Amino acid sequence: MNGSSSRLAPLLIVLAVVGAAALGLRACRRAPSMPRETAQLADELTAIAVREAVALAGPGGDVVVLGIDRPPEMTDPFSARYTTAFRDTAGREGLTIRAEEKLPPNPELERTGEPVTRADFIEALRRHASAKLVVLMFPPPAVSAADLSTLPAERSKVLVLTNWQSLHLRKLPKGLIHVAIVPRVEPPAGSAMDFASQFEVIK
Repeated sequence: MNGSSSRLAPLLIVLAVVGAAALGLRACRRAPSMPRETAQLADELTAIAVREAVALAGPGGDVVVLGIDRPPEMTDPFSARYTTAFRDTAGREGLTIRAEEKLPPNPELERTGEPVTRADFIEALRRHASAKLVVLMFPPPAVSAADLSTLPAERSKVLVLTNWQSLHLRKLPKGLIHVAIVPRVEPPAGSAMDFASQFEVIK
């Protein structure tokens, strides 16, 4: 994807089916309710994410969920559905949601394409280093091995769960992200509205 506007957009199939004028953090009004197939995709995404979370955190593991601080009118209904469902389902599967925190949006979002700043991201990982698992509801910013070295040696595992394109995911230092569930960069033409067609799990 080229250009800052296209890089910032959440999963395009979601925007198309909900008909919202909402591109990530720059949405300016509430989106209408989702069609059934989109809701089913969100629920399938949730189920797979919880399964991966249980595998990473272990039975009874404590989890911290990190999101972005933005008003409700700037949240697309697809991400709102799987975010809420993840919290509820994780609890039923025996995980403990120890904390939920919303980081401030990156003021340089338009220029960098990163929803949060590197400094805020690293500091949040440091604050919650004792948790078994940190779940990111946004793509991680670019960080270096030097940034990673400032974190405790014993720290949380990290799961990424987002419908945003993740610009830096494959360039991040080894060992930072354990599992990422992200949109496919180019879903097959005419593909179904299902998890296998629209998302991928990267380990």
